[in-house]
Amino acid sequence: MLTENKLVEALGADATYSHRLPLEDQLKQIASITGGKFCRVFDASAFGAETGMAALAKHADPLAKPKYFSTTNDW
Repeated sequence: MLTENKLVEALGADATYSHRLPLEDQLKQIASITGGKFCRVFDASAFGAETGMAALAKHADPLAKPKYFSTTNDW
């Protein structure tokens, strides 16, 4: 049986990170995976808003304008 990470990688994901880690550890994983080469975040779970916004603020491409954040949260 495949773990969740292995399943999404088998479906085509280039990388995964653990949402169960503390926020700063998640951000370190995101920075390591992306090298800061992103300017868009899509939160499909509605549970990653804090992580997504922090990732854009701290680790996204600083030259990219505009930056985008999208979530399924209904706030």
